[in-house]
Amino acid sequence: MKYAPLTIALTAALLTAVTPGASHATYAPQVAAPHPASGPPPKPASLACAKSHWPWGCVAKCESGGDWKINTGNGHYGGLQFSQPTWEGFGGRKYAPRADLATRKEQIAIARKVVAVQGWGAWPHCSRRYGLKGRMKLEKPRSDVAKNRLTPGLLLMPRGASRLGVPLSGARIRPPLR
Repeated sequence: MKYAPLTIALTAALLTAVTPGASHATYAPQVAAPHPASGPPPKPASLACAKSHWPWGCVAKCESGGDWKINTGNGHYGGLQFSQPTWEGFGGRKYAPRADLATRKEQIAIARKVVAVQGWGAWPHCSRRYGLKGRMKLEKPRSDVAKNRLTPGLLLMPRGASRLGVPLSGARIRPPLR
């Protein structure tokens, strides 16, 4: 009796699939995933900060590892990692040429001015880490406030500018510092 090659191939395939142990495939046993441990969920990792360092020591720890004299060569200086334009724009040159050359206290004095104008967003990563939001109010004696109003460059609108910010006299308006 002659069988067609197709019939033989189909029969062999059927017998191989049905015969137990004929297959060389191994099956992994079904194992259920382990149940989570009971108890409170793990706490997210955060930088611990002592109350005695709050908030500037904490921000400095996050920004520069707490090294107030650091100069990493990336254009940011000191414990709070001031850029040079920010340091100069907020009066830091009164203390030192760069923030890393100023004391901790002097850097904090400039940082308070930065937060009063820009808010804690000036240090976006670290302020989020510690939940710092908004702006800080600077306390000034009345005499300082009156004196600053008459100081050129501290007016809200430069002399000669229109309400739209376009200079009437052709003088340039400086963009705000970041």
